[in-house]
Amino acid sequence: MTEALRSSSTSSSRVDLTPVRAVVEPIAREHGAEVVSIEWTTEGRGFLLRVSVDKAGSADRKAQTEESAVDLEVCAAISRAISQVFDENDPLPAVAQYSLEVGSPGVERELRGEVDFVRFEGKKAKLRLRQPLPATSMAAGQKVLVGDLGGVTNGVLSFVVGPDTHALPVSDIASGHLVFEMHKSPKNRPSTGKKTRK
Repeated sequence: MTEALRSSSTSSSRVDLTPVRAVVEPIAREHGAEVVSIEWTTEGRGFLLRVSVDKAGSADRKAQTEESAVDLEVCAAISRAISQVFDENDPLPAVAQYSLEVGSPGVERELRGEVDFVRFEGKKAKLRLRQPLPATSMAAGQKVLVGDLGGVTNGVLSFVVGPDTHALPVSDIASGHLVFEMHKSPKNRPSTGKKTRK
């Protein structure tokens, strides 16, 4: 599903995605989905507008990845609808050429703060900390941990790594994503509907 796009170079740090979200969210709802994230990044020598969607109501239900995944046909339909609206009134008119990608977040989806830590409690994850763990910790000096998400209490995540449980302030976690485990096969693979705009 391709088509091309227009205008001069614009860095990812200067792109305001607010007007994009205003267009994309109603379209996702019309197709039984909800927007998880909208990202503006580079891909090769061009730019990429990546829209991640779940089935509608997944966040409220705290649905797991397997239950919330949107299939390829829905992603393609959302991509076509967004592209049609953008052709009429592009919210990114200052950008030269970019690709539009619509898909499910996938089995190793990014964890976006406390809400996701709670939603995916019990799942394996990889976390990157802003500062190394203190010398009092069994994992002293480490900034990257792989373990199981526990509960969040008063802004502190319980994170189980082997026999050890770490109390990690959510504010100290720079980034994180789920880790795919082979014995927990997902029902749906990550899906993408991709367009190159002109």
